[in-house]
Amino acid sequence: MNIQHPFLTFDRQQLVDLRSRLQHDESLRTRYQAMIANKEKCLEEALLTEEYANSVYNQHGNYYEVGAQLHRLMTVLGSAYAIDGDRACAEKLIQAMLHLCTFAAWTGPSNKDRDVPWHSDLSTTRIAVELAYGYDLLYDILSEQDRDTIANTIYQKGVLPLLQDWLLPETRIHALDSMGHNWWSVCIALAGVALLPLIDRIPDAEWKPLVEEINRALIGFLQYRGGALFNKVPNYDEKGLFYESVGYFNYGTGELLKYLWHAERYFGTIDDLRAALPEGMSDAILSFAYPCHKNERESVTFLNFGDSALDANIYGMLHWLPMLGISTPAVEAYLARAPHEEDMLSLLSRADWKGSFACLPRTALYPASGYAITRSSWENDATLLAVKSGYTWNHAHADAGSFVLFDRGIPLLIDSGACSYGSPYYTTYYRKDDSHNVLLIDGKGQREEEQIRGSKFPGSLTDTYSENGITYVQADATGPVAHLCSRMYRNFLWLDDGILLIIDDVLCHTNATLQSLLHFNGTYQTVENTAVTTVDIQNERSRARVFALTPSNITVTEHTGYLATNMGTTHPKDADHGQWEVPYLSFTSDDRQRVHHRVSAVLLNEYADRLCVEPIEQPEVVGVRLTDRTDGTVRTVYFNERADGRRMHINSNHTLDSWETDAYILMTEQKNDRLHRAFMVCGSYLRDAHGVLHSSYDKITRELLK
Repeated sequence: MNIQHPFLTFDRQQLVDLRSRLQHDESLRTRYQAMIANKEKCLEEALLTEEYANSVYNQHGNYYEVGAQLHRLMTVLGSAYAIDGDRACAEKLIQAMLHLCTFAAWTGPSNKDRDVPWHSDLSTTRIAVELAYGYDLLYDILSEQDRDTIANTIYQKGVLPLLQDWLLPETRIHALDSMGHNWWSVCIALAGVALLPLIDRIPDAEWKPLVEEINRALIGFLQYRGGALFNKVPNYDEKGLFYESVGYFNYGTGELLKYLWHAERYFGTIDDLRAALPEGMSDAILSFAYPCHKNERESVTFLNFGDSALDANIYGMLHWLPMLGISTPAVEAYLARAPHEEDMLSLLSRADWKGSFACLPRTALYPASGYAITRSSWENDATLLAVKSGYTWNHAHADAGSFVLFDRGIPLLIDSGACSYGSPYYTTYYRKDDSHNVLLIDGKGQREEEQIRGSKFPGSLTDTYSENGITYVQADATGPVAHLCSRMYRNFLWLDDGILLIIDDVLCHTNATLQSLLHFNGTYQTVENTAVTTVDIQNERSRARVFALTPSNITVTEHTGYLATNMGTTHPKDADHGQWEVPYLSFTSDDRQRVHHRVSAVLLNEYADRLCVEPIEQPEVVGVRLTDRTDGTVRTVYFNERADGRRMHINSNHTLDSWETDAYILMTEQKNDRLHRAFMVCGSYLRDAHGVLHSSYDKITRELLK
């Protein structure tokens, strides 16, 4: 195949057009000048050595830093050469490229000592791809000897080690069931990108089967349905959500899309790979977005479940979608706000993004993956509640049954996030139950081995509803703690964007105490002289009043947690300093028993002042009554303990004040002594002296009156 270089990211005509635009477009010229502002510094920069790359004995060594340096030089000096023809920049790049060609390998030193030895890792891809970009860009001024050296080295030390480890049947050591998460798509896709500018130097009979196998392997990644033996879940659920947190969703899927875009520049549309892309994947990742203001500018924060960050940037994935012709208004709304590094591709591509997040639903439910997200709106600084009860493995933490609450632009009730993988806190705190808003039994949660082996019985969402200001989520967290209990249901009832009721339904194997953990961003204060245990949590923008309603003997204990790197700090890797410590709360009853039914309420901002809160404790019934002091509205929530599975062959019939029902949970809302609306969870009938409001032969969850 004959290739006229450059072609990998842009061709000669695109460069001509860009140079012309730079002469007339002042804004574009300003962006370009900012991009190459460090040109002189880059020209003088000392190249990192192979000794430095191998000075850390682990799977990556310091090869990430080596690749990052090459990327920086390629972005600044490569752009200056492409646009201005700066020969000094080209010579520095050639020096850097030939320098990397002298390295024995582009992978961390510990990989050779594995059983079986590895010959590549993620850092291999970074170096190989940057060299491929440089080879493509500088092709015309490279001597024939340098072309041979660089091309052969990319192939021998980058492409082939990756493909031999991941693809080729004669040497392959990885499988989708072992490394089929983000590594699979990154290593294979970027090996493909690095291969593309070399194919005019490789016989057709050699490169064509490689490209075919790369495409087939990436389709396999997109369509992977999990494996029971190794406790693996599908990579993407039926709604296009990738299980491994926002950051790794962006990384793994983004690098695959990078390959698709580059490959289609060579081969035209790759129909089978496009057809395998999960439908709805951009909406799925953006459902974790939280539009807000930061430093008086419009920005986006992300839910930070697992090994992801509040300030995650998914530009790396989403900017490929409009280039591939599969964008959405929500994608463009994000691109308009997303910070990103300027490079030649960003100068060449569209920048006047408009779009709107409003095309996305306010409530996103992912039962297969265990996520539920609801918000007051897609406007900036809205109120957002999210619940997670899903899989644990690797970057997915031990957090089944956890929840977070964002309000007025910042997190209020939080997930602790993550930190550097080199920090001792990563394994001893962040991945464990203690760092999440979960339930513990006698202070215990998931077994630590599940972080390695995966959840044989993951958490799940077993019932969901969201209409007319009512969102209900039942999180079944039993599976991951099945060694401690046979029932752990967390019922979240979210009313009118400011009232959160949590009903925990737990059946332990033996008599035990139950603790509910609460992590927060701000300060807390115990409210004195209240009938039930009450805590106020507040930061500079928002506040919540938390009521531990039943049982009546709950006490609050302060524990020590740690700040996350995504909360504006960086942990030292080998120190335990008090400056990283933050408090979190544990709500505990001294009762040691098998059955625990706990009712809690979280009232946000003005609801904390408006509502009078009264616990309900009746025979086989617990709940709460919320009376609005401003308009007299009374919201009553009942939990029918007869419906907790204790009655076999007998329906869970009960009288809840004036109501007769077999429902598991009942919420009524009365105004001026008239029923305004009712909501029933898992019930087949509801009636009172005035008649029947609902009757069905099976038990359903639904709103009954509005």
